[in-house]
Amino acid sequence: MISRTLYSFSNVKINNSGVFAQSLNYNVNSAHEQIEEYGNDNFYSILSEPITATCEISCYPGHNFGNLIKQLTDHTRSGSVRENVTTNFGSLDKALLSSFKMEAAVNSVPNASMTFIGAVSTGETLSGCSSPEFMSGIVSTEDIKINNGSGQAQKVSMSWDIPVSPILSYSGSLSYPTSFFGEPLGTATVNIQAMNGEIGSISCIDFGRINTTFSDIKVISSGVNQAVGTMGATYNVSFQCSANNVSFS
Repeated sequence: MISRTLYSFSNVKINNSGVFAQSLNYNVNSAHEQIEEYGNDNFYSILSEPITATCEISCYPGHNFGNLIKQLTDHTRSGSVRENVTTNFGSLDKALLSSFKMEAAVNSVPNASMTFIGAVSTGETLSGCSSPEFMSGIVSTEDIKINNGSGQAQKVSMSWDIPVSPILSYSGSLSYPTSFFGEPLGTATVNIQAMNGEIGSISCIDFGRINTTFSDIKVISSGVNQAVGTMGATYNVSFQCSANNVSFS
């Protein structure tokens, strides 16, 4: 008889701090190379690259979330500290944050997502409920401020991305890479949608629990949409800078 789980609780800890996730994607990636030879109608499948695990976590930002993101992004940029990410589906060792996204729109609760890349953990996965250190005090759109409140918008999103790659030496285990390092400089992108005219520059975005400050950020695209029957025109502008030119607090 076919059975089905209608709801599965996603439980996450980052360096032993609990996060209640709204969605969780955990994947193990192993690249194999096919080796063929004359006279043989079969092939050999050889593991050719280190096995890595990827974990994407979506959640609502709460108290102390800004401090968490500051620590994680600083660790990726400096390469001095690695993270342990533990879930009830699988866990990561030696991990680094490779992507952080934040989005806030009118008529919806601001949300965030984090993507980690690391080694497949040999430790145990979570089974119980962890304490929600970063879930109390969820923000609303009233808490969002662009350029210290001078910029008005209906939707704003920000993404911070730095590639993360495994490091392996000869005789090292492909199933458990030696370490992981971020590859600067990375990119940060901000997209803003507004109805009261185009926002020509941006210096900071306060997402309520995360204050994001940008330096040397430039407009990379802008446009306007208008149609019969709509309240007014919608202005869209995108900004971009190096991930190293973004600070979190």
